[in-house]
Amino acid sequence: MSILEVMFAILVTAIGLLGAIAVIPVANSAARKGLRNDYAAVMGPNAFHAFDSRGLRNPRNWMAFNTTAGQWQPFAPVFGESYCFDPRFVAVNGAAPTVQGNPNFFPYSLVGGPRMRRLTVFSGVYSGGGLPIPATPILANDWFGFPDDLLYDRPKDLAARQLFDSSSNGTLVTSRQSEGMFSWMATVTPRVDRHTMAPTTECVLSVVVFHQRPADLSMNAENERVLNIISMPSGGVTGGEVQLAADNPNALKLRPNDWLMLGGTARTLLNPPNATPFRDDTEFKWYRVVDCDPEVDQPSPGVYTRFVSLTGQDWNPEYITATGFPQATIVEGVVGVYEKTVHLELN
Repeated sequence: MSILEVMFAILVTAIGLLGAIAVIPVANSAARKGLRNDYAAVMGPNAFHAFDSRGLRNPRNWMAFNTTAGQWQPFAPVFGESYCFDPRFVAVNGAAPTVQGNPNFFPYSLVGGPRMRRLTVFSGVYSGGGLPIPATPILANDWFGFPDDLLYDRPKDLAARQLFDSSSNGTLVTSRQSEGMFSWMATVTPRVDRHTMAPTTECVLSVVVFHQRPADLSMNAENERVLNIISMPSGGVTGGEVQLAADNPNALKLRPNDWLMLGGTARTLLNPPNATPFRDDTEFKWYRVVDCDPEVDQPSPGVYTRFVSLTGQDWNPEYITATGFPQATIVEGVVGVYEKTVHLELN
């Protein structure tokens, strides 16, 4: 063989090796995503059982901050309203509004639009004055975190082994260590009979599973983003295509398989066909992002838009907000939303 033939053979081999090496990071990323989705698929249904075991179907275990009394109190639900159970966030941020937002509502953005009350849960302990105490940060992390992503030690040339918590004297205990990457919150949206307007205890319970939710749970423009929806070309059938708008291009940062929540207000005539009297009810539904436009458009100075395709429940195009269209809320770290119909224990 000539030197030229050897050089060509080396070149072909090098190209093949480089192609194989380039596939390794992609395969690792796909494996991580698959493992994360497997975790979420197991943890979502488990959170339904946790919701029941903590007694969260019973409003007597709900707590909110009473700004008038200046203290945490049991919260009584109001017919037709939706609620967000997020004790981890409430335990970190308290109840005092700041220039970044109001932690008593979800989303906490101060921009006008549909909001649901953000609640915490009763810890089961009363203060010396007989007042109920809400869940502390440690308790909230325990109740609304998932310990299923077990932590392993992988020493060189040895089999992997699980890590256990130990006492001060080094004695092993039964509690297994977890990476703590997964957590959850829940939203509850009542089903309202638009025809009879009769009260009902039937609600849609949505368990929102997070992976690596921002650890500090701080209120800023990144962790919970509120976007305007300026058009819905598909009419809201199974979500469909929507056009999102924001004053910052970074707020439109979305990828397929991300999740967002649509919120809007519907006006129900109580004595049709007369225009009055009427009642305004808010509605919130979660959707998975199927596809996004590759680039963000800027139709005018200070306005950025992007088309995204959503899949989920049918969205009623009659839902509006003060701006004339529904709004979308994006929460960082959401990897799955699982829903079921439940009945609240109002009696």
